[in-house]
Amino acid sequence: MSCDRSCTHVARNLMRRTAIALVVWGGFATPLRAQSLDAGAISGFIRDSLGRALPEATITLTERATGVARARLTPRDGSYGYNLLLPGNYDLLVERFGYRPRLIAGIPVRPGSQIRLDATLAGETSRPAIDTAAYAGVPAGGLHLALDGGRADDQFAALADRAGIITGVGGLLPGSGSDLSSEGLPGRLGVLALDGIARSSARHPRLASAWLDGIAFPIAAVHGVEMLPGGMDAEWSAAGGGALSAFTVPGSRTMTATLTATAGIDGQTGALVVGGPAVRDTAHFAFGIAVARLNPELPAPWSADSLANAAVATARDSFQTDLSAYQRKIKPATTILSGFGRFDWLLARDHRLSVRADVASASLHDPILASDVPVALGAGVKARDVSVAALLTSTVGTRAGSELKLSLDAGSRDYSGAGLVGT
Repeated sequence: MSCDRSCTHVARNLMRRTAIALVVWGGFATPLRAQSLDAGAISGFIRDSLGRALPEATITLTERATGVARARLTPRDGSYGYNLLLPGNYDLLVERFGYRPRLIAGIPVRPGSQIRLDATLAGETSRPAIDTAAYAGVPAGGLHLALDGGRADDQFAALADRAGIITGVGGLLPGSGSDLSSEGLPGRLGVLALDGIARSSARHPRLASAWLDGIAFPIAAVHGVEMLPGGMDAEWSAAGGGALSAFTVPGSRTMTATLTATAGIDGQTGALVVGGPAVRDTAHFAFGIAVARLNPELPAPWSADSLANAAVATARDSFQTDLSAYQRKIKPATTILSGFGRFDWLLARDHRLSVRADVASASLHDPILASDVPVALGAGVKARDVSVAALLTSTVGTRAGSELKLSLDAGSRDYSGAGLVGT
């Protein structure tokens, strides 16, 4: 059997995933009811206890992570709407003179989610308290798994993939796998999307379909992930199968630093994430680094039966090749080093810029190949990825908005095959 030697597969994607929407009254504006793959929306009506619309009510929406707040007044019909919201958790405060304020806390906004949230205000009483309730609804979307930037209470995500990269988390979602397989469709048809922008990744035909797509996106850099069915939107034309959609960790209203580390007989992992405000209530940042060094012990590829013993003897006597290593336990080695960063800037009340950058390098010895390829002891893989994306969102009132997206993906997969592989 012949095998590849120093095979290289390089992907370049320069602004291929660019989508431009122009804000033109009555023309190219995106209506609030239209779904955005990058952002979510919250809308509804404010009424009194008798069901009457409440105009002139103040609606304040606050992003929990950054503390950025936006306030609006309801028109005569009591309606309100916020579109093109970046993924995250929000608090909604409703106030009007003569009524008790109402706070709805922890509204989960995800990419593509459309949340309908109506609120009823009770008449004012002598007790000047705020009616507070946690959000109880479930936004529309795919199978969702909430993460928290790799903090200690999310270490269960490492159960799916010890290397701690985002593609491995797909194994925790029903019907999907760590190779981007989904609902019976192979991972080679899947796609990985970050903050609503699908990536074009380098993929070598000798390797497992798409696990390496996530080396630049460790769990520490991700705030949540969901698996979406294929063919959901022409914007993600590359997704013939499932789409693993994740959104990255934003900055925070105060300076924070989070360090996580794990160690075991199979290796070590660690990550450091730093976030905070560049300009309070206006600009926020988050950046970090993650490393994984794994060397687990796995069962021998071949059992010690008579057929395997005969194959080893034939290879030794007829081909002067020692295949006895296939009858011993193996310890594949994996090293992944990745760096990531994100910057969000509220340019004006209705205009926001988000920029992210991710870079990674991985080295694998005795990697797991595709399911139909025999184990090749002595093989090696060198992988490198760079991903940069920018998103500019603008809203016009409560009914229209625009999105401008620019992205660049570059990567390489260098595969060094072994000599003779036993078949």
